[in-house]
Amino acid sequence: MFHLIIPSFFVLYYAISSIVPSALHRLRSVKKPVTIPTKPRKAPSSDRESNEAIDDELNLYKSLFHQLHNLELHARALPQARDVLVSFLSDAVGCADQITKSNILDISTFDAEALASFIRARDDAIGHRWEEYVQRRHSGAQRELFTDREAAIEWLRQRAPVKYVDGAWLGHIHKISTPFHLRSVTKNAWQILSEELGDGDIEKNHAHVYRQLMNDIGANLSDADSIEFINKDLGLNSKPIWKAALAQIIISLFPHNFLPEILGFNLHFELLTWDTMRAIKELRELGLNDYYFRLHISIDNADSGHTAMALKIVLDYMHTIKETEGEEKTAEAWRRIQAGFLMSEMFDHPEAKKSTSYRSTGSQLTPIESEVIRIFKSKAAVSQRLHCASRVKMLGRSLADWLDPASFTEDGQIAFVDALSRATPWIQAGDSKSSRFIQQISWKGQMFGAFTHVEVEVLERWINLLTPQQPSERYWRFVGAQHNQKLSHSNYRDVFTEYPVFEKNGLLQWPSDLDDTPLEIKVDFGRPVDMDKFLPLWFAQQSLLESFVSVPFRTCNESVSAIIRVLRVHYGFAAEEENVAGMDEFVRHDVTGLVDIGLHIMARAGLSRPDSLAQVMEGRNADQAETMIELSMRPLEHAQALLGMSAAFIELHHALASDPNCKLLDDRVSRILKTMATREGLGLRDCRERDSQDPVKDKDFRKGVLWAKLAIEGCF
Repeated sequence: MFHLIIPSFFVLYYAISSIVPSALHRLRSVKKPVTIPTKPRKAPSSDRESNEAIDDELNLYKSLFHQLHNLELHARALPQARDVLVSFLSDAVGCADQITKSNILDISTFDAEALASFIRARDDAIGHRWEEYVQRRHSGAQRELFTDREAAIEWLRQRAPVKYVDGAWLGHIHKISTPFHLRSVTKNAWQILSEELGDGDIEKNHAHVYRQLMNDIGANLSDADSIEFINKDLGLNSKPIWKAALAQIIISLFPHNFLPEILGFNLHFELLTWDTMRAIKELRELGLNDYYFRLHISIDNADSGHTAMALKIVLDYMHTIKETEGEEKTAEAWRRIQAGFLMSEMFDHPEAKKSTSYRSTGSQLTPIESEVIRIFKSKAAVSQRLHCASRVKMLGRSLADWLDPASFTEDGQIAFVDALSRATPWIQAGDSKSSRFIQQISWKGQMFGAFTHVEVEVLERWINLLTPQQPSERYWRFVGAQHNQKLSHSNYRDVFTEYPVFEKNGLLQWPSDLDDTPLEIKVDFGRPVDMDKFLPLWFAQQSLLESFVSVPFRTCNESVSAIIRVLRVHYGFAAEEENVAGMDEFVRHDVTGLVDIGLHIMARAGLSRPDSLAQVMEGRNADQAETMIELSMRPLEHAQALLGMSAAFIELHHALASDPNCKLLDDRVSRILKTMATREGLGLRDCRERDSQDPVKDKDFRKGVLWAKLAIEGCF
C-alpha cells in the first residue's frame, strides 16, 4: 500500500506548495477593464498555461505602471490600484516572519526609544556586513554582485523601472486637502521628495541621474511614462522588479487614507541597502559610473539625512495622533506604519512573497481543523523521508520542513492549516467540488487511494466551511480597523477632503477676450474684502502646481524643476542652497507658507481657525476654488492654464505685500510674502522660458491668467 501512498504525496505536496496565487495573479489581460475578479480562473493545465499566468501577472504590473504614470488619462485604474495596494500590504504582513530575525512587529506597541534603537540596529547591521565584505575582498575574494562588466550593465538596465520612480512613494503627499494639524508631518515628508527630485536642480534629480547612467551604458530605453517602456521587446521583463516599481507608485496614491502606511514605507525605504553598498565598489572596479549609488549612501545617512528624517517624521506623526485622536487610534496608526515598513521590506526579499492568513494572538484550531491536522500528520509520518531533498517551497518553507512531524507544534499546526486554506486553486474556499485537491484524491484523480473515504469527507467538509477572504479583509483585521468606507466607489468624491479625484472633468468657461483684456490685476485694497470669495481662492491656489511633481520621471526637465522651486516657496521652505537642508529644515522656526498666511488672514479678520480645507470652504462661495482644485489634478491637459493661474496669484502676492492700504497682513507677514513672491516669479519665469514663444501654449497660459484675474478682482 505504501508504494501507492508515497508517490501520491509527492504529487500532492508539490502541487499545493508550488501554486498559491492570489486573485491579483489571475487577471488574463491588461487590456480589459481594471477590475479584480471575485472568482479565480481555472488552474493552468500545462507549462504553456503556467507561463501565460506568469505573463498575465507581469503584464498587469506593467500596465498599471504605465497607467499610473499617466493617471489623469487612466483615472479608472484607481479602484484596481487601491485593491492591489491592500493586497501588497496584506502579503507583507503575512510574510513578515520570513523577512528578518529582527522584525518591526517585535515592537508590539509604539515606543519611540524602541523604534529608534531598532533603526540604529538595522543601520549598524549593514555597516558590519559591509566591513566583512571589504575584508573578504581585501583577502582576494571575487566580486559578489557582478561577475563582469556585461553582467553589471544588464543589472543596471533591468533596474530602470525601479530607479525611474525614485521618490514616487511620496509623490502625492502634502496636498492642500491634507488636514492642517498633519501638515507639519507631511511637509517634512515632502522635503524628502524634494531632495529626491533635486530640490529643483535637475542635475541632482535622482531619476535624471539614473537616466543619464542609462544613456552612458547605451541602454536604449524609452521614457518611463511612454507606452514603449512597458513593451516586452525592450527586454525589461523581471516580474519582481516591475512589482517593486509599482509598489513605490501605488503606496503614494491615497495619502489621506493610507498616510501611516506611506510613512512606514518611507521609514524602511530610506535605510541603507546591501546592494547599494556593494554596487558602489564593484561598479567602480568595472569602470562604470557609480554616482547614483554614492548619492544614496550620502543622502540617506542616519545622522542628518533621509534615514534620520524618516524616523523623525514617524515619531512626530505618532505624537500628533496620540494628542488629537487618542490611544486606540494611536495603536491602529502604529500597526499601519508597521505594515507600510513591511511592504517596503518585502520587496527587498522577493522570495518571501507568499503569505498566511492573519490570526489574532491566541487563536485556536477549530475541531474540524484539528481533524485536518490529524489526517496530514499521520500521512506526513510515512512520507517525510521521501521529500527530505525536495526544494519545493510553500509560503517560504521547504517541503521537508512542512512534512517534518516535529513541525506540527501548536503554532506550526495553525500555520499549516492557514497555508493550506490559501493554496488556491487547489483549495477553493467554500467549494470543495471545484477544489483541485479534492478532485485529485477522488476517483480518477492522480492521488486516488491516498486518503480514505472518511478522510475525504472530512477534508470536503473543512473546505466547504472556509469563508472566501479578500486581501482587504485580512489587512483591516491586522490593523484592527473597519474597512474604510471612504475607499469604496462612489459617484463623486469631495475634492476638499479626498485625493485624487477625477469624477469631474474640470470643464469651465474660459474667458473669450484674450487679446483685448489686460492681464494686470487691479485691486483696491481700500475697499472691504469679500472673505467668502477670497478665502476659498487663497487656500485653493496652493493646489495649482502640486500634481506636476507626482511622477518622478516627469520632473526630469528644466520646466518642472522650476515648478519644484515654486512649490518649495508655497510650502514655506528656505531658499535652495548648493547642499541639501536635511534635518536642518526640521528645526527652522521661521516657517511660513501659503496656508500659514491664509490662517494669519483669518485670525486678523477675527475668524475661527479651521483644521482643514473643507472647513475653510464650508458655507462660503467655493465654486471657483473647487474648479481650480479639479483642474490641478490634470496637469497634462491643463499645464499652461494652471501656470497662468499661478502667475495671477503671484501678482496678487506682490500687490498684497506692497500696498500700504492692505490690512489683511501685518508688517512681518507682508515682508515674508514679498520675498516669497520674488522667488515665485523667478521660478515661474524659468518654467515659462521655453513655452512663451509657442503661440498655442501662450494662448492657454493667458486663458489661465485672465480666469484667475477675474476671480481675484471679484473679491474686492
